[in-house]
Amino acid sequence: MKEVGSKNRDSARREALNNIPSGLDETYVRDLDRLKKVHDDFDIGLRALTWLLYCNRPLRLSHLATAAVINPECAFSKDQRLDEDEKIFDVCRSLIYINLKTDVVEFSHISVREFLVSSKLSDGSENPYYRSVAEGNALLMRACFMYLASPPLIPIVSHLHIQLESDLLTQLREKFRDPFTFYAVYQWPAHAQLLGPSDLTPHSVEFLTGDSFPAWRELWELKDI
Repeated sequence: MKEVGSKNRDSARREALNNIPSGLDETYVRDLDRLKKVHDDFDIGLRALTWLLYCNRPLRLSHLATAAVINPECAFSKDQRLDEDEKIFDVCRSLIYINLKTDVVEFSHISVREFLVSSKLSDGSENPYYRSVAEGNALLMRACFMYLASPPLIPIVSHLHIQLESDLLTQLREKFRDPFTFYAVYQWPAHAQLLGPSDLTPHSVEFLTGDSFPAWRELWELKDI
């Protein structure tokens, strides 16, 4: 109905009314099909929806805006970030919103979640936008790995020649300046636990033997200090 109300003349409104999908499945498929026409937005939008499905804790806008732009297939850098965190709403449109009571991003309606976790549409056909538990958790785990491998997080602070404790704390605070760092550091193991060997092994081995592991371990151990 929002689309109908946005029209500027009766003929356009009548056409929009005639094209209103008969069910919510069709509505969501149509919305995502439209988004698919803009490749970059589609990739970001689908990742954002997957994060909301399978995240282990509520995501604020700053968390989701970072998470959604991380492509697990490509090295992450700051130039991949959105110009503004709020742009994620332009991408996902009416599918998500900020809960003003909790200040976290949520699906705009429970039916959005139900649509994304259903392999079949209401008419029995395949859901092209189905996001399985394995696929979703693999994406989130790998995104965390890619984020932890980004240049600002690679240096091991304890190995730097820092004489003052205040300087050490400054370096650590810099690593956690982006709130998403907390999620990447502390939550990826929870996603790994939900994966089978075929989804887990190649990526976890690469991470555990890579350059980013020592820096991650240093940050992980901060919880015990």
